[in-house]
Amino acid sequence: MDLLPLLQQQRYEYPEMTAQDCVKLIYQAVLGPKHLGQTGSPKAAYIINEMNGLARRDIPLLEPIGNGLCRLNLDSSLCRLRPETIHGLFIKTAQDHQGSLEQLQQQLSLWKNSGMFPEEEAAAEIRKLCDSHYAPVSHSEAYHQAYDPHYRLVKQSFTRFIPLLEAIDRRLQQDIPTFLALEGRCASGKSTLSQLLAEIYGCSVIHMDDFFLPFPRKTPERLAEPGGNVDRERFYEEVILPVKDKRPFSYGVYDCAVGAITDSREVKPGQLLIVEGSYCLHPLYQDDYDLKAFLTCSPERQAQRILERNGPRMLERFLHEWIPMEEQYFSTFSIAERCDFVICTD
Repeated sequence: MDLLPLLQQQRYEYPEMTAQDCVKLIYQAVLGPKHLGQTGSPKAAYIINEMNGLARRDIPLLEPIGNGLCRLNLDSSLCRLRPETIHGLFIKTAQDHQGSLEQLQQQLSLWKNSGMFPEEEAAAEIRKLCDSHYAPVSHSEAYHQAYDPHYRLVKQSFTRFIPLLEAIDRRLQQDIPTFLALEGRCASGKSTLSQLLAEIYGCSVIHMDDFFLPFPRKTPERLAEPGGNVDRERFYEEVILPVKDKRPFSYGVYDCAVGAITDSREVKPGQLLIVEGSYCLHPLYQDDYDLKAFLTCSPERQAQRILERNGPRMLERFLHEWIPMEEQYFSTFSIAERCDFVICTD
């Protein structure tokens, strides 16, 4: 992690930036939304009130600050997310981000010796931070007066999902129930994205892994069909039909380890309901979703993730069995081409 080039760029773009503002950026980049742990979890009402009083400006929506984080400007004319959604991204960032005082001290030392500010001035700001026991840093008065900053920190990896989040938010703002499909290649991040959305929107997620085809029905003929290794018939009966009827439902959970349905889950559809997993966009029910997203990644990244997640023995099965079956299904039914969003997670 080398924050100096970014700090230099920030000073060029924000000439009123002081040494105090540099310390704040370093603090944020290393520790993330650190103040959550000191002041308690903030409420969504705070950001709602803040955004309601803002005039939109012609400024970037996102500004990277290094270490996988960025500032999302609330008053950007490009900001079309609901305040509640931004709040959810901020909270999730605080939960996920890892940083240490040792890293912070290292970055501060590099900055102090960089010559960006007189060494005595930089050292004085660092001492103030130490004396405060590393409490969160505020922007300088000069910075506030010049730029009136309004932003939240979010993980940069989350920003690739902003177009999808905007589409969901548009429907929610119009009080339109939304049935969302998250399709895509294995290890492309479907489960991770569905978990993020569930935490932001408080919605239910249905996993296609619960609908694998039972062993007795895994005939050569069935497995030769594109998408044939999922129990699409049961998924249609237990999920698609009740969603169409707008009624609560339950579905069976298939356990691959024992080759049987061993549990059931109750679902009460709200304003957003998500289905995630390969084969959730089979033509039998492809047109029953309101929004469709396809997640993808390079073969090299896919193999790396599977190796880290499942180990070398299972990687071989993925490469020679399951990935070819997925690719046949994607190609035969033009799955990615039929989606509203194609998101690369490399």
